[in-house]
Amino acid sequence: MKHSFYIVTFLFAFCYHALALDPKPGTTYVFNYIETIAPCDGMGNPSVGSNLTAQVGARFEVVHVMPNNDVVIVFKEWRSQADKQTYNYTFAAGAKTGIRYFLLTKGIFDKSCAEYIYTPTWDINFGTLTTPFRFRNKPSLYTNNVSLGATIAVTKKIYKNFSVGAVPGISLTKVELDKFSTNGAVDDKTERPALTPSFSLLFGFKSVNVTVGIGWDIVNKISDVEKSWLYNGKRWFGIGIGINLFSSNKENKNTAEQPKGQTDKKAR
Repeated sequence: MKHSFYIVTFLFAFCYHALALDPKPGTTYVFNYIETIAPCDGMGNPSVGSNLTAQVGARFEVVHVMPNNDVVIVFKEWRSQADKQTYNYTFAAGAKTGIRYFLLTKGIFDKSCAEYIYTPTWDINFGTLTTPFRFRNKPSLYTNNVSLGATIAVTKKIYKNFSVGAVPGISLTKVELDKFSTNGAVDDKTERPALTPSFSLLFGFKSVNVTVGIGWDIVNKISDVEKSWLYNGKRWFGIGIGINLFSSNKENKNTAEQPKGQTDKKAR
């Protein structure tokens, strides 16, 4: 029984130290929980001033690590989710006061903070996109053409799993010429390759993407057959639906600003 107690104690201590953060001066961290911290000077000595309630998402930089592993920090700018205002707790009002330092105990640092990793809210990806549902006008016609080409997707995360973006591209498309689309110039259906520039708006939820856009199928007019195609070079409207149409090379990072480790913790 006594041996089991020692083993459990050892494992608990080992896990605690393995999960504990190692504060590094000059490194930026972020609060995952609301915590109250006290003002101090640059060396960690108590100073006059009110305690500060650090909000979830507040970013700070470690400027000094004390012998007992408590840390002296300065805050970065951060935005309050309540009133959408930007606060800067690094500098107090008035130039004479200078930088405001706060003391963060090692216990609070380990349980409530994580290293801050910046990832851009905009992302650029290269890939392929097909728009199988195309609606043509004058005369009205729905077609499901197959395209193969390259696109550039510029996307922005707007809220958690939702994103929007723009997708310009160019591709090769197999278009169908028939009696209807050539005003009777062609009796039997025939196919021709077309060069297809396009531009789409992308709406994403997690890995599901929907695109709505426009494009132009341009067929080389080498004979009367191609010249008779009514939709040559005319604008079409298209809709595309797919899974993982675009995969970011940062897909393991959120496109919002996120800390390393637990990122969705709420205030206690």
